[in-house]
Amino acid sequence: MRRHATILLSAVLVLGGLGAVTIAARVIQQQELVVRVVDAEGAEIPGAALSLSPGDHTALTNERGEWLFGALEVGSYDVTATAEGYCPAEGIIVVDAGQAERTETLELVPDNQEALATQAQDDISATLEEYGLAYQELDLETIEALFPSAEIARIGEFFGRLTSYEMYVLTPPEFAFLEVVGCPGAEPSLTEATGTATVNLKIQRMFESTVGGVHEPAEADAQITLVQPTNGARWLISGIEYPQP
Repeated sequence: MRRHATILLSAVLVLGGLGAVTIAARVIQQQELVVRVVDAEGAEIPGAALSLSPGDHTALTNERGEWLFGALEVGSYDVTATAEGYCPAEGIIVVDAGQAERTETLELVPDNQEALATQAQDDISATLEEYGLAYQELDLETIEALFPSAEIARIGEFFGRLTSYEMYVLTPPEFAFLEVVGCPGAEPSLTEATGTATVNLKIQRMFESTVGGVHEPAEADAQITLVQPTNGARWLISGIEYPQP
């Protein structure tokens, strides 16, 4: 790390018989810092976005995955590195006066979006299959666990008029939207989920003969939204709508 010194001068005029001028000098040490960004195998990541604060210093790493920040005053700096396909990395760098030249390295880990999306689709399908089975078995406890905001009292009242469904099936979902966040961090609340999805499907159900005498399957288009509260958690239903034809 190269060091520079900036001298700030302030003049104070002292009024007296002979008149005198006193010069006060303050030296600010300024230094240079190289920040290097690599992946888990140590390979350089060119084009990573760097930010250093205070001072709002920003830059993109060069072909060697590095950037030199110059004219830094001594003190503590927050540094952040981001790159497409990777989770952000943060750190604290302390710049001391008189330090030898140094390079700070930040390691980025892949966010694995493709693998996470594939796993999410499988997990969402499992949740929907379990939800349909819970309806067929009149299992209010499982329905509430999978759909926390469901109107359980109303569903329970309806179930009181049934002994079972002859059929309750959700067709394989078509994904209209899927977003999964796979980077480590604080566990968010349900409204700040690590995963959100919207699927379109058909609900096919056949009631027992004592309910309206219906023996042909009744079919309805449904749009279901789901959330994954934290990484690796079970996907939960957050809403069900029945679009009008």
